[in-house]
This record gives sequence, C-alpha cells and structure tokens, in this order.
Amino acid sequence: MKKIIASIFFTCMISLVSAQEGNTILPKTEKKYAVSYADLKEYQGLYEYLNNTTLKIAASPKDTLLYAIINDSKYKLTPMGKDLFTDITQNKILFFRNKKNKIAGYCIGIDTLTILDKKVKFSQEMWYPRPINSKASVYAYQQPNNGKDGLKTANLDNTALDKTLLSEMAQAIIDGKYPNVHSILIVKDNKLIFEEYFYEHNKYKLHELRSASKSFVSALTGIAIDN
Repeated sequence: MKKIIASIFFTCMISLVSAQEGNTILPKTEKKYAVSYADLKEYQGLYEYLNNTTLKIAASPKDTLLYAIINDSKYKLTPMGKDLFTDITQNKILFFRNKKNKIAGYCIGIDTLTILDKKVKFSQEMWYPRPINSKASVYAYQQPNNGKDGLKTANLDNTALDKTLLSEMAQAIIDGKYPNVHSILIVKDNKLIFEEYFYEHNKYKLHELRSASKSFVSALTGIAIDN
C-alpha cells in the first residue's frame, strides 16, 4: 500500500513539474483550456480533503466549470490542461487516474487525496436561483405564509417600502445578475413582509453563518450584559 501511495505521489509531482514547464501554464493573458460538460462530469464525486475531512466536486451545467463544494460553499476550479485545474488561490490541482483510466483522486501541493464515492448525485436546482423554464423564473410578489415560529406576516402593500424595487431586485437575482444570494427576508414593524429563497434553500434548511456569527454573538453578548 505504501508503495502505491508513493508511486501516486511521485507521479503527481512529475506531472505538476511537467505542467509548469509545458503549455498548460497560462501567461498573464490567460488563454482558456476548453473542457466540455460531459468531460467535467468525469471528475464528480466525494473526495478526501485536508485534516481528515471531505469535499465534493461537481460539474456545473450553467457555466461549464468544475466546483469544489465544502458544505454549502462552492469554489470554482479553472481548467488549465489535461486533468489539471487551479483553485481560487491559484493552487494547482492535478487529478490522477487508475489503470482503467478512471479518476482515482487528486494532488494539491504535497497532499495526495483519493476519491471516496463516485456515485454522488447532484441536483440541477443547486446551479440555478429558480427552476429554469418554469413560472418561478418570472418573479411575482406574494405575502409570506404564516409559519409556526410565532412571527406574524403582513403584505408589502401596507408598508412604505417600494414593491417595484424589491420585485426588480428579486428578478435580478433570478436572472443571475446577483449570483449566490440564498435568501432575503425583510421584517418591518415586527412583521415578516418579504420572504424569498433561491437555489435549494428554504425556511427549513439550516444555513452556515460563518463570519456573520460574530455579529450575532456580539449583539447577544451586549443584550446579556445589558440585562
């Protein structure tokens, strides 16, 4: 097993050096290496990642690019050559293959990471704000439904907010002008008057707050101190 890992690592290092010396290094003008959506799907799956974690890699039919997915966050991988990509920080990612010429894993820096599950399914909805070719692709405001969270709802028409502007904003998100907006909720006078979700998100799906957590924690800490 150690010989196999050592062999894969050595192969990755040789391939990366070759890539650096060959035509796959892009000049500052960055010529593009074209890869079809069908070819990109060959890389899809669940992979090992750093610190004993995992990530998913999926091909997007929307922009014909490969993405590394960590939890709900997507990170673009730009094709540079045969089985060679770069991430958003310009690290080179080289995929390697087994004897059957199937993707078996990837190398990044000194790390060699293998594919764990090739049969991971990715929904089409994850790439689009709203289902394409459907009535949902044309925005029409609706008053939020009353839920079981104790928050009352109201109609936007009964406020001083500009319904036209909010509708234009929602349509722009649906059209892809503002990508990766997951949800918008507006509360006025203690009532929920605007509630829209995009991509695969909804009111029942947990959402990563990440750095926004600091704002919530500091606000709650201040309230606790005040009380």
